[in-house]
Amino acid sequence: MGISIVIPARNEEKWLGGCLESLARQTCPPDEIVVVDNGSVDATAEVARRFGCTVVSQPVVGVGRARRSGCEVVTADIVATTDADTWVPPEWVARILSSFQDNRKLMGVTGPWVLYDGRPWQSWCLAAHNRVFQGLLAALVPPLVNLTGSNCAFRMDAYRQVGGFDPSLTIGEDLNLSLKLRSVGRVQFRPDLVVQTSGRRLNQLGGLATASYFNNMVHQLTSYLVGRRNPVDVYHTPSPAEPLEGRRPVT
Repeated sequence: MGISIVIPARNEEKWLGGCLESLARQTCPPDEIVVVDNGSVDATAEVARRFGCTVVSQPVVGVGRARRSGCEVVTADIVATTDADTWVPPEWVARILSSFQDNRKLMGVTGPWVLYDGRPWQSWCLAAHNRVFQGLLAALVPPLVNLTGSNCAFRMDAYRQVGGFDPSLTIGEDLNLSLKLRSVGRVQFRPDLVVQTSGRRLNQLGGLATASYFNNMVHQLTSYLVGRRNPVDVYHTPSPAEPLEGRRPVT
């Protein structure tokens, strides 16, 4: 069983190296690492190449489109995604693979994320999110298991079956994929699959952006839980064969 890593990155030259260094220390090395240069104007792509990564240029900005572009070129049957400012522990890949090896019905797996910087109140809120929303609620209401984009993995055949990441989404693309994968199998929250990430984006989010994030989450979960729409149709997702306008060749 092989595994590919997909990392979307836009102007991340100062942060990407730390992420790739953590991936270089894996006890079970990944088969490949794909970095999607999502319209960067800095040296993001050069940093990725220096670490031996495959680089995909996707100039149309958007995290859903970027993750999808990376998934279009992977070669392994398991795909994990993380973010450019995230550090993963040495056992991260090994734990992901063990999850899928032990359970053929498992389509996706995710885990907590903690901050390696940021403010105390941010760490407290994140701990509450991990324990209550992801942990307790996921145990009571399985559809609430949300694949966190910085810390998740899925079977590629299931990903293709449900249509993959929605390129139209600039937030909530991970939750959208979670709901769609649940239509074909299990999505699991694994408490010991922990990554560390930067709190810088929490500082950048204003009240309106935060409200937009929660509105997106409530909209998707409500549509799924009340059964108004099939999970695969919560948002329109082009078929895996549909080309993404603007994607440039792999380098």
